[in-house]
Amino acid sequence: MSSLLLTVILALHALALAGNAQPPEPTCAPEQWPRGQVAPITRDTLDQLEPVVSFECDTPVELVWSPDGRYLAISTPQAIWVHDLDTERAPLALPPTADGPFERSGALAFSPDSTALALVDPTNGALQLWSLADAQLIKTTPARAEIDDLERYTGLAAISPDLSQWALAYLHSRSIYLLDATSGEPLAALRGHIRVGALAYSPDGTRLISGGRNGGTSHDPNDTTVRVWDTQTGTGLAAFDVNTPLNFLVNPPQHIAFSPDGDAAAFSLFTGVFRDIAPVALLDLTTLNLSTIPVDDHTAKTVTFSPDGVLLAVSLLDQVYQKTIVFLDYDSRQVVGEIAFGEDAVLGVSFNPAGTLMLVSAYDETVTNRIEVWAVAE
Repeated sequence: MSSLLLTVILALHALALAGNAQPPEPTCAPEQWPRGQVAPITRDTLDQLEPVVSFECDTPVELVWSPDGRYLAISTPQAIWVHDLDTERAPLALPPTADGPFERSGALAFSPDSTALALVDPTNGALQLWSLADAQLIKTTPARAEIDDLERYTGLAAISPDLSQWALAYLHSRSIYLLDATSGEPLAALRGHIRVGALAYSPDGTRLISGGRNGGTSHDPNDTTVRVWDTQTGTGLAAFDVNTPLNFLVNPPQHIAFSPDGDAAAFSLFTGVFRDIAPVALLDLTTLNLSTIPVDDHTAKTVTFSPDGVLLAVSLLDQVYQKTIVFLDYDSRQVVGEIAFGEDAVLGVSFNPAGTLMLVSAYDETVTNRIEVWAVAE
């Protein structure tokens, strides 16, 4: 099955789900979450990794953990499913932030005390705060960006880790607005992009990284820049032309990943062509230098840091569309482990904060979407 055909099937599948007016039934959940896995995933335990749980999930767009590791939010076009791993209760169902599998907003963030989940309304950019105790809406803050009648919110957003502000990308003005989470008033308007395909706050919230998105026609060119912003002043600190958009409308999107200490960010330089060789890009936020790590003749698609910052988990495709997750040692830039997925495409990888579980969202050629939970064998 071609990647383009698979993309179309996934999109139609998600739209059909989104068009169902009935409340979503509990889904995207295992029979039981693994318990008792205490050994961390490290360079020394990679060869002991094994899948311990697998469950179906309708197009998992994003996996986000609460800071204390108790909650896992799985964003799908149907709902945001919030799992409480400390109890046996059914997952909470919150409104979705994505209209389809490739309309990722990146607009999910847990409160620092892990008691609430903030999300951005995909229709108008408003910031919502939901209680994790009872799935009740606590507060809605409208986006009060100063925009004209032609302006349109793109559905792409990011929320600062302390929930003090959020960022929205707008199409007509080609701007990113930083908004105050209390009032919704604009703090700054960031300009320089043609169009925005990725947004991410640093762990301390002082930096925002934005990446471009593809255009599609000669009159609608690609945005191939990556930019670093100071979120307190709105000042642009650096801009890089990486020769490719960070995200494409017809491909599963990637997140910009930050190291736990916030000193570095990583992303793939995927060109949108699966047979092109694509390295991993590393952005040093202290020196504002950009470097790349080639991974043989493979295409890097997604990049994730381990919670201790020692490893980078990179999903790859080779020239015959075989899929693999490789683990790079951050200091040496060398491959220290790998997991073969055959023809199953990897949509994303996420570690829990303790580093004892690794979740992999994937789909196979029957377009059966699933999440696998990996842990160190006991």
